[in-house]
Parts: sequence; structure tokens; C-alpha cells
Amino acid sequence: MKENARFAMWLLSIAALSAAALAQPLTFSLDVVDVSALNSSLFLALRNGTVVSLEGGLRWDFDTLHYGLPVHLEAAPPHGLLVLTDRAWLGLLAFDGRSSWLKLALDPNSIKPGVSGVIYASGVALIYAGAYAVLVSVPTMHVVWSHSVVNRFTDYSLSPSGDALLLAGFNTLCYICVLNDEKYIVIRDTEKGEDLFSASISHLKSASVLWRNSWLVLVLWDAVKVYDLAALAAKGLSSPLKTFTPPHPHEGWLSYGFSPSGGLLHYTRADEGRLGVYVLDIERGLSKYIVLPIPAGRRVLSRLDDDWKLAVASYDPVAGTAYCALLDALTGELRAEKISPAEPSLRLKLLSGRAAAVVGGKLVTLPGQQRVEGLGSRRAATCFVTVKAVGDDGTPLPGALVCANSTCATTALDGVATLELAQGFYVLEASHPLAEPYRGSLLVSSNFTVPLIMTRLFTLTVKGVLESGRQPSLCSIALAKNLSQAQSVVAPNCTASFRVPRGPYVVVLQFGS
Repeated sequence: MKENARFAMWLLSIAALSAAALAQPLTFSLDVVDVSALNSSLFLALRNGTVVSLEGGLRWDFDTLHYGLPVHLEAAPPHGLLVLTDRAWLGLLAFDGRSSWLKLALDPNSIKPGVSGVIYASGVALIYAGAYAVLVSVPTMHVVWSHSVVNRFTDYSLSPSGDALLLAGFNTLCYICVLNDEKYIVIRDTEKGEDLFSASISHLKSASVLWRNSWLVLVLWDAVKVYDLAALAAKGLSSPLKTFTPPHPHEGWLSYGFSPSGGLLHYTRADEGRLGVYVLDIERGLSKYIVLPIPAGRRVLSRLDDDWKLAVASYDPVAGTAYCALLDALTGELRAEKISPAEPSLRLKLLSGRAAAVVGGKLVTLPGQQRVEGLGSRRAATCFVTVKAVGDDGTPLPGALVCANSTCATTALDGVATLELAQGFYVLEASHPLAEPYRGSLLVSSNFTVPLIMTRLFTLTVKGVLESGRQPSLCSIALAKNLSQAQSVVAPNCTASFRVPRGPYVVVLQFGS
């Protein structure tokens, strides 16, 4: 709060308490919605609007009442993380704790797993949801291009440099046309602002671009055909560079897709009850077929990376179980884990060589077989978590009450308390008469020590005296740290005390009219 000339105010003092106050994290719920990775760190989007690093060092909270609930999370190096909410807000969460938001012209009803998503490359993000696709410049958070079809998009690809993209989908509501996979495809040079190719193609299962070669790859019902993008304007689709015939009919494919570069194609199928995987190297013409020792469920998700590593999740609703597997298709090395009980809500990503599956709010990663579960799940081992509570000046805080959910302990003279906890997510809370309350997240997977820094509070007493030396019987005292942190009281004898953290303050007194 600043001085206002409309009132008779007496600026008494500027109270300065050395050192700046530390921001306190907020609490969050425990359902995992999506996961992303940056280098070796995993980040989780939780259902209540919290994004947190699995290691516990970084955390963002946003107003879900305004922005909505998170649906998709995507790493956007070096700028931070992108989060897409169910109200069509795109947020950029920077690693310094700040966030910026952009409202997108998307149908919120189409923002859900399976029909929407976020792809990032070199400062550009492609966001798709149902019949709409939007290209966003991430550093400035503004829309640079948008496109739509009548029905919905099904295929998406963004060049590594972010200067070109491919979209394919159904541009018709004709039921027979959809059954015949009659799709509209467009390839656009976003840097030049022009379409490189567009056409409607029947029996088109999937499409991508092998960007390093400028090859268009079309997966048709009966063949995989490769075209030179530069020659399409003159030759059209009559002269493919290469043609491959997959060994299994397309009707039996349970899942399929390309690697990020567009150089590898894969599909999965049922093979005598087990899950078969076919991988085709489009550039070299090599292929491989492997039958995995896991059941072929009624719902299968798969993701393939450019190094031939394949993540797959297979869900059987009758048995109520799911399998998550990570396959090296070159060597045949396989890691797998059975998830039971499992729920129909299933998401899968391949992140820096790790398979990450979100099943009913639980995160399972391979390798490492790391499982992160909600509070209602059965825990694994018991761990001892040592909490050391100190003030923001580094001095211990004895007598602080520390709780992880319902498990509580009081810190000793050295500010240390020990909690015996099962593995999983917790809400960590601490309170002390001389400090601001603390609320944050806690991931327990082993014995470890948590340094808990609590912002110390001090008593600041303000007493107003007129120039004549007389003390007013009543006045209004306002104490402001900044525009968003201000408190005001009506003070008898023009005297009031405030409990405040360290930092500079402006004190404003109002007496009379």
C-alpha cells in the first residue's frame, strides 16, 4: 500500500527487518495425471493443479478454479515445462518458479488423453485437440498458426527444428469415409508460412515425415509408401521412392505409430494370446518382429523411440490387470512389470529411455521398477524420514510440530524430528509459534533427511504520534510489504503489533479525515 493524497496520512517509518522472506510451497493432491522428463529428472502433473519433480526439488501450483485441471505435461527445454489444462489454457512453468499462461481457441471437451496432446521442438509447441491444432511460440507464448478439420486430427509430427509440421485427420463427417480411413493431410513450412503439400487420401492408416531426408511416409492399408517431399508437387503420389509390405494385415493392429524422427514405424498385434511387436526401419529397409511374453490385452498403448526402444502397456479389463514393458527391439532385452489391480485409465510415455505408465493415478517406470502410488494404495517398505526444522536464518527450531499426513512428531532442541513412514506421497506440514506454517509435498522411497526451512516471524509494534506529541485515541495503521501483501487495522491509542517475516515494510497511518 502506498501513500494516497486523498487522506490525511502520517508516514511514520519504514520498518526494515534484514533478509528476504522465503516463499512457502502449497499442498497438493496425490493423483498422477501425466508425466514428463527433462534430462534425468521426472516431473509429475497432479490432478489438483500441482506439478512437482519426482526428486522433490521443484514444484509449481496454479489456480485450478481459473485455469482448470492439468491434462498434459511436456518438457520444453530450456524454457521449462508446458501444461495443458481441461479449460484450454497452456501454461509455461519456468524453473525459477514463475509461470505464464495463454488461452487457446480449442474445444475444452476435446482436451483429454487419446485425442489431444502437446509436442515440443526448438521453442515451438504443437497443441492438438479433436478438430483443432495450434502452433505456439513458447518463449513469447503467442499463437503463430492454427488449423482445423471438420471431424478430428489423428496424426501429428513436428520437425526437430520446429519450422515444419504434419497434420492428418478426418475432414468429413461421412461415416463410410471414416471407416475407409479417408484422411486429409497437410504439411506446412511454418517458417515460410506456406503449405508444402496437402491432399485427401483413402485407406490411410497413419502418416509422418522423416524430416532429415524430407520424406513423406504414408501407412496405407496394404503398404507403407515413401515419397520425396520436394517432388510431390510435380509427381504427386504416383511415384513412391520406396514401398514396404507389412507382414500382418492392418485390421489386427492393436497399436501403431512412428518414432519422433519419423524414421521407425511399429505396430503391435495379438500372437496366440501374447503381444507381438513389429518394427520397420524406413531409411535402411530393416525390420524385426518379436513376440513378448505378456498377454495381448483388449487395450494396448505403445511408444517407439529412435534408438529402437519400445514402451508398451497392455490392459485386460476382465482380469483387471495391466502390464508395462520396455523392449530394446535391437537386442531383444525386455523389462516388464505386472500392475494389479489396474484401472481403465491408462497413459504411456517413453521418456529418456524409460517407460512411464500412469495407471489409475499410479506411476510405474521401467527400468528401475519405480512405483509412485496414492495414499489409498498399499505401501511397500517402511522408511525413516528425518526432518530438520530451521529458521530462515539457519538456527534450529525446537518444539515445531511436524506431520506427514496423520503421523506427527515434535522437533527436539536441535530442531530434528524423525517420522516412520511407508513409501509413497505425503503432505508435509509444520507449525511453530515463531514461524510461518509450512505445507509441502514429500515423496518417500528410502531413508533420508529433509531440510525444512521455516520463515521466522517477528513482532513489529507501530505507535503513531502527531507532530504536537499527542497520541491519537484512534487511527488506522496499514503495513505493506508490496502491493499483494498488505494488512490494515483500526488501532486504539494508535498502537498496533504485527507478526511479520524479515524484510522492508512501509507503514502508513490515517488519522481523522
